[in-house]
Amino acid sequence: MASSERANNHDEHSSAPLDVLRQFARRREMRPPTEVCELCSAEIAANHRHLLAVSNRGLICVCHPCSILFGDPVAGAGKYRLVPSRYLLLSDFQMTDEQWDSLMIPVNMVYIFHSAIADRVMAFYPSPAGAMESMLSLEG
Repeated sequence: MASSERANNHDEHSSAPLDVLRQFARRREMRPPTEVCELCSAEIAANHRHLLAVSNRGLICVCHPCSILFGDPVAGAGKYRLVPSRYLLLSDFQMTDEQWDSLMIPVNMVYIFHSAIADRVMAFYPSPAGAMESMLSLEG
């Protein structure tokens, strides 16, 4: 075999393993990214529970075992609170655009809870920087 034939044959064989690896890399890129528990890094389903980080009022995605662990209010020294999965549809509730605008919340979502630390009702809405507190008086 001539040296040029050996070089071509060598190039074909040496690139074959790389082609196989490239196929795996392409397949991996095409898979949708999976979400992971922010406490233990376990993979979690699209429909998962959340914890409220009391110190910064941020929401944390958690797996089922972590949600059970932190379901007790004294777990984690009170650093986290399990966000209830129960919600109610208020089918007769009506609010005009003007009433919503008077709340001065720039998005169409808000979560409201009673803060034991602040001993008052607080309202937060999502933002790119994290949860933002509405500074409106919620006394009423």
